[in-house]
Amino acid sequence: MTVRAALVTGASGFIGRHLCHALQQRGVRVRALLRQPQPGPWDQQIISDFKEQQLPEQSCQGIDTLFHLAAKVHAVDDREEDADEHDRLNRQFTAQLVALAAQAGVGRMLFFSSVKAMGEGGEQRLSEQDPASPTTAYGRSKLAAEQLVLARDNGIAHTAVLRLPLVYGPTNKGNLPRMIAAIRRRRWPPLPPLTNRRSMVHVEDVVQAALLAVEKEQANRSIYLVTDGRDYSTTEIYTTILSALGRPQP
Repeated sequence: MTVRAALVTGASGFIGRHLCHALQQRGVRVRALLRQPQPGPWDQQIISDFKEQQLPEQSCQGIDTLFHLAAKVHAVDDREEDADEHDRLNRQFTAQLVALAAQAGVGRMLFFSSVKAMGEGGEQRLSEQDPASPTTAYGRSKLAAEQLVLARDNGIAHTAVLRLPLVYGPTNKGNLPRMIAAIRRRRWPPLPPLTNRRSMVHVEDVVQAALLAVEKEQANRSIYLVTDGRDYSTTEIYTTILSALGRPQP
């Protein structure tokens, strides 16, 4: 199945821009759902602040593939009091999108989820076959949204979910760039040899996984944990950043 016309929610974000650029490079007509008008690698814009209003009914008209990235994202200081907002912006907004897509005859939908939908992990490496036990309001809202997207009676023929760990790459504005900036300004304390292990993935690998997930029949109604094939300790990340900055390890 080849993508010809795509709607990308959260198009102006870190992953969204890379995805839109890759789609345009493949000759796909890209429609971006944005909160405010701005230039970017897309052919059309639909302006709608999903925090404040319903989506325009024409959002999915003429589209064959929907890439859903827009969400209230996880934050270090998330509180349980934020549960209603997570549910509204992640689960309920996804439900609205699924309904609009089905009504418009969209054939494929990819939902960008998070490893937080699985829980916080432990000593054992987790896989797609492990049960999901989210411990945060954000994780629970993403898991609930996944279930809506993967439901076989939702009116969309082909759907899939990518559960992403920490995504790195140029133009990222998340926790990793903050760590790099702190180390550059010498505001990050030296780390002991920590043995924790975490997964990461480059944004270009995420884009390739997204394209495969909507084009390959065997991906239908499937969940994928996407990584770059390595596990990293926090100390390894720290020393790698020092090396890239030309700094000796304190």
